[in-house]
Amino acid sequence: MSSSSLHGSCFCKKIQLELSGEPHAIALCHCTDCRKISGSVYTLNFIVSTADLKISGSSPAENPKTSDSGKRYVNYFCKDCGKFCFLPPIPPLPCLSPPITNPTKKRKITNLWLAIGSPLYGGAVDESGKLQTAVVRAGCFDDLEVLKGKKPSVEIYTAQRMEWILPVEGAAQFEGMLPAR
Repeated sequence: MSSSSLHGSCFCKKIQLELSGEPHAIALCHCTDCRKISGSVYTLNFIVSTADLKISGSSPAENPKTSDSGKRYVNYFCKDCGKFCFLPPIPPLPCLSPPITNPTKKRKITNLWLAIGSPLYGGAVDESGKLQTAVVRAGCFDDLEVLKGKKPSVEIYTAQRMEWILPVEGAAQFEGMLPAR
């Protein structure tokens, strides 16, 4: 990704996002919820620092849900076009074991599973409760050229992956959500 910001939006453009930094990781999710929300057989997600993400525009509609791990989360949608938008901060949860290393940055991602469950916005928080990590759906970007050369570093819910979709070479594979310690 270049040093310039990436811009994206919901379908009707009433909710906008701006991403100014590089993703910590890129993840594919094959879970049933992501399939139903997206209308596709998986989702491609950028895991980013919230300091690098700005959300603006209309207020979204909410749809609360409980994950298979029992954690509550809320899906947010644009009230006008119905496009799935973001999820709010998630309370602190245990870190991953083992940590995942982002091949391009060589940084350990220890809170990735918190962010994966939040398809556009929200995720891991630090000890003070401040949101540090967010998930941006790759399809929300206005310029999909950003995806050239980008490859997922992790796949989750691979047990639900369609048999005709091959695993991404080199990506960490998890049959369900990433394990917590």
